[in-house]
Amino acid sequence: SQAYDKALQIDNSNKTAQTKLALIKEMMSGQPKKLQPNALQAKQESKPVQAASAVSSPSPTQKQVEAVEKKTSVPATQDSPTSVIETVQAWAKAWSSKDVNAYLAHYSSEFAPSKMSHTEWVVQRRERIDIPGTISVIARDIKVTRKSANRATVSFKQVYQSSRLRNTSSKTLELELENGSWLIVNESGR
Repeated sequence: SQAYDKALQIDNSNKTAQTKLALIKEMMSGQPKKLQPNALQAKQESKPVQAASAVSSPSPTQKQVEAVEKKTSVPATQDSPTSVIETVQAWAKAWSSKDVNAYLAHYSSEFAPSKMSHTEWVVQRRERIDIPGTISVIARDIKVTRKSANRATVSFKQVYQSSRLRNTSSKTLELELENGSWLIVNESGR
């Protein structure tokens, strides 16, 4: 809180910095202010800030804003639910972009669906994902349940769409923390 007050005092002519810092301070306090309709309208009507290409180094105010933003961003640690959710979203993004290697990297080498080995499954997934056409996978309503320090269960609605199929289903992934990364060890859907 003191850092925000100090940054606001340093250059009170920079309205953009003041607005950002005030919003950060407001968010950190846990008590959001209600915007007046005129204030909201003024925000929507404000002109975009033009980038100054001639300036070689940022002004002190910009440096201070960046420092405050760095201090207020909370990195997701491996044991946070945010990290697990980010892993699921990255898995869906890799699948959607048909980046087979990134998609498969989200699975543990211990992952093996019933009736086939991990190696057989990898070959099958490569063939299916490499089929021509687009794929879209969206994970919605993600819920994380921690089973232990290095194990989590994630349930969500999976919206899958390709040139061949459209389907929304319930999906459950079991993830395990291996060498600092959350990896899928089991999955089921209905």
